[in-house]
Amino acid sequence: YVTAIYDFMNEVETAGLTPKPRRRKNSSLSQTITAQLGVGSLENTAEFAKKLISGEMSQKLFQIVQKIHKKIPEKILTMEQYPNLDLQGSDSMKIQPALEFVKAVCKVLSLDKELDGEVYELKTNLLRLISVGSFSEQSEWRDPCISFILPEMICKACNHTRDVDLCKDPHQSNESGIHSWYCPTCKTEYENDDIEFLLIDTLNRKAMAYVLQDLQCKKCMEIKRDNILVNCSCAGDYKTTVSRVDMTNCVKIIRAISRKCGMTLLADVIENTRL
Repeated sequence: YVTAIYDFMNEVETAGLTPKPRRRKNSSLSQTITAQLGVGSLENTAEFAKKLISGEMSQKLFQIVQKIHKKIPEKILTMEQYPNLDLQGSDSMKIQPALEFVKAVCKVLSLDKELDGEVYELKTNLLRLISVGSFSEQSEWRDPCISFILPEMICKACNHTRDVDLCKDPHQSNESGIHSWYCPTCKTEYENDDIEFLLIDTLNRKAMAYVLQDLQCKKCMEIKRDNILVNCSCAGDYKTTVSRVDMTNCVKIIRAISRKCGMTLLADVIENTRL
């Protein structure tokens, strides 16, 4: 798709044709409306993209989705095999590869808002091929990977400071079975022991915050002020500001990182949390 759009725009420039910018409608709000981005800013390119998606791409995607669904209707993912995937808090999860493929492709195409109508129709037809409703919860795209960011990591060689996503960071290596992250500026590897101790400190802080957290009213969202009243003055029930589910998911993400990187001390600390 990207190559086809690029080639089309090059052909327009080579032929000496001037791309048609979209005209704004005359209105009092025209001064405040932000200019369209993507292929929507050029009328002829937008029309080409719409025809490409509704025509050639749709037919190819229909064939690909049918082949995937026929060959691999279901697949079980485990935390040990895919430590970076979000398995919704469990150690394993069953997925439909064809469904995940449809959601991923349509999510990328929908980044250009000019193509919303064509992408919606394409997604609906693809989901119908695998017997999934377009309004069902499982048809909604969500980030398949977990994320855990360590803020302000400092390189000991060049003092470059940055936030490191331990799950998605592109500057990481796995040589000789040892997983490590490195500085994008000088390519010096960060010490895994330092990262392990930072994770232990983060886990301890989150556990302390979870134990000492306030209670909050479900209705008026007011923080509980005393330890005597069972209900809020508005008759609402109290809830914790940090749920057990959020804390459990955080622990499972850190556990996945400890398994992937062989951080034994961190694994022992996690086991002691009993979450």
